[in-house]
Parts: sequence; structure tokens; C-alpha cells
Amino acid sequence: MPSFLGHPRVNTVLLPAPVYATWNPAGTNPNITLSNGNLTAELTGSTPATAYGTSASSGFNFDNGKRYIEIIIDNISGFSSSIAFGFCDTNQVGGFELGDLEYAYACRADGNIESNGVVNSLGSSIGAGAVVQLAIHAYIEAGVAKANIWFGVNGTWLGSGDPVGGGNPAFAGAVAPLATDWAVRATMQTPGDRITAGFSPGAFVFSAPAGFTAGWGANLT
Repeated sequence: MPSFLGHPRVNTVLLPAPVYATWNPAGTNPNITLSNGNLTAELTGSTPATAYGTSASSGFNFDNGKRYIEIIIDNISGFSSSIAFGFCDTNQVGGFELGDLEYAYACRADGNIESNGVVNSLGSSIGAGAVVQLAIHAYIEAGVAKANIWFGVNGTWLGSGDPVGGGNPAFAGAVAPLATDWAVRATMQTPGDRITAGFSPGAFVFSAPAGFTAGWGANLT
């Protein structure tokens, strides 16, 4: 009879499976149509006075750590600055172009970054079909949620950004004082504008920077 004496017991811990975000129908303006499992957002309604917005699934926001996602610009129907995407305080009230909001930090398809209405150049215009890379390093400092944020296009980080080394973020020390955590949002201004979110690593074209968690969702490691 075989003996199992001397063999240590192995305890296996099963971790919950990752749950990845989509664009949130409840957080999307009714003039924006969601498709492709709620990952593609297209402005199909009337032309807005400012902008119509969409946001990632609620409940997946975070305040500490490093995350990486991608957004594909499927179509730019009007002027390139009409599409904006980035991160914001979860409780930031929308209704305007993302970069006009006080606690939102956006990259626009015209290559500019914008927060609280202040616009700065980061790179050249981003065309249809481009893969936009978004990386965020969130942290808490003196009780306030802060973050360094980088944007890249087709494998090149804009503004000589270096998420791995922490250098040259598009936004340094960005603050989220309302909800003290971070959400993903995007806005569009011209009917026909269309974007597709890559919130899971299986949808990525490029690899996440070393040290960054790939994707946006829950139970991510």
C-alpha cells in the first residue's frame, strides 16, 4: 500500500476571476449608442451644444495602484478635438467636454491635453484607426487621491512619457478630491464619432507597461 507520510499538505486558494469593465449604459448619454458588448460607443443622436459623454462600468474605480487600458478611435466624423478620453474623479459631474471639467484629465484626438478648460499641446493629431494607450498611477497623498497620467498612440508615449520609470506624465499630481477615486470617461461632439474601449488584456494591441495592471475592472492582479 503506498504511503503518503512525509508529503506536505498543499492548500489551494482559488482567486475570483477577473471581471472587466464595459462602457456603462447608465453612465452614457442617450445620444450615444453602445454596441459590441457595450465596448463600442458611437454618437448617433443630435449634435450637442457641448459634448455627450460615456463612462466605464461603475464599481470598478480605484484609488491606489497602476492600470493600463487602450481606446481605439474608430471614426472621427468632424473636427479632431471633438473626441476626448481620459480619467476623472468618479463623482465629477459631466455634461460638458471632458477636458472642460474641473477634475477630469483628458487627451483629445487633436493631440492636445486638457483639464478644467486649460489646453496644452502633447503631440500631433490622432487619426481614425489609431490605438490610444492610457496609463494611470494612482496614489493617496495626505488623504487626497492623486495620479500621474500618461497617453500614448500606436506604441509611442506622447511627450516622451515613461510610465515604467515614472517620467514625463501628461498630468502629474492630478487630483480627485470628490470621490477620492478614479474613473474612465470619454466624450464625443460630432454625430458619427465612434470609439472602442479595450478594458481587458485580450483586447489589447500593445502590452501594458511593466508594473502596470492590464485592464480596468475587478479582481485584477
